[in-house]
Amino acid sequence: MRTRRHYVKDTSGFTMIELVVVIAIIAILASVGIPTFSQFLPNYQLKQAALDMFSNMQATKVEAVKNNASRSMTMNTAAKSYTKPDGIQVKLTDYGEGVDYGGGDATKNATTSGGSDFSGGVSYTSDIVTFNSRGTCNAGWIYLENKKGTSYAIGSLSSGVIRLRKWTGSEWE
Repeated sequence: MRTRRHYVKDTSGFTMIELVVVIAIIAILASVGIPTFSQFLPNYQLKQAALDMFSNMQATKVEAVKNNASRSMTMNTAAKSYTKPDGIQVKLTDYGEGVDYGGGDATKNATTSGGSDFSGGVSYTSDIVTFNSRGTCNAGWIYLENKKGTSYAIGSLSSGVIRLRKWTGSEWE
């Protein structure tokens, strides 16, 4: 006995209307999200540069203590870069076009006295921070800014304590 086979037309997939609706929704979400992202990006890039510099200063301090010898980081404001103790140069422009040395919209420096001298973005003598074998160092600050005027300060006390501060518009936090 033969059975009849019924062939059902394959109806899986998307219709053209469904596809157009999904593309329209994606376009609307992108038009809302891209401007928000472009405002967020410069501050994110600056924060990442500041966090990396803070981490590199911590690593320099640890290396000095570990090796029982002085280790230094050298800032080059003209080249928008700094050099770690291992000789690797870190360029601020790698974080984004607008990241640079400077105080941004800050009206006073990050020290407790809060003077107004930013010394070209670096207050360390000869733009060098040096940690000795005990982890202490020369005191100073490094200021980073972006084109939006946001700024961070990374600095050390002579005791070797390293700090990271952000300008809030009226004070350093």
